[in-house]
Amino acid sequence: MTGFESANWMLAVFGFGAAFLNKQSKLLNYLSTAVYPVYIVHLPVQFFFSSLVFPLSIPAILKLVIVLISTYCGSFLIFEIIKRIKWIRFLFGMKIKSVLHESQIDS
Repeated sequence: MTGFESANWMLAVFGFGAAFLNKQSKLLNYLSTAVYPVYIVHLPVQFFFSSLVFPLSIPAILKLVIVLISTYCGSFLIFEIIKRIKWIRFLFGMKIKSVLHESQIDS
């Protein structure tokens, strides 16, 4: 029964994803562009913040929350920087095009 329930939950998630994420939106375009660059930079960013936070004498759950939030924000900050540097975009799997052209597409 557990396997059957798990399969149904997976099908439900895929169904809701197909129903709500198959539409064009600015947020979905932004996030789909950010997937690969954020994936590339998140581990060094996570390691950096972990090395700063783990030595602190605070509860472990607070350390987890601080590292998660700082990794998320730091990764997207680096993505925004990478997105604006034209000659480095190809290193992160992004098409080389001008920032002006992207802002015209977004609006």
